Amino acid sequence: MRPWIIGFDVDEVLADLHTPWIEWIGKTFHVPVQPELGFSSWEFPEFQHLGPLVYDFIATSSYYRVIQPFVGALDAVKAVRVLGYKVR
Repeated sequence: MRPWIIGFDVDEVLADLHTPWIEWIGKTFHVPVQPELGFSSWEFPEFQHLGPLVYDFIATSSYYRVIQPFVGALDAVKAVRVLGYKVR
């Protein structure tokens, strides 16, 4: 029997993507943001005029340097692997 493969969503499940992304938008485009408040939509008026430019952050290598896993996230993934599941 082949092992099950489990896929995990990374952003806001295993790691905090929003805080560094919002900070980057603020610094790059000089937009007043409050990363500590988070957000529920990319449709914020502050971002609407930026369009797809806000996604440039995830296309850069800096994205991978600043994203940090949530406490316990790596242990949870390791535990799933120990149970014999493949993780993708």
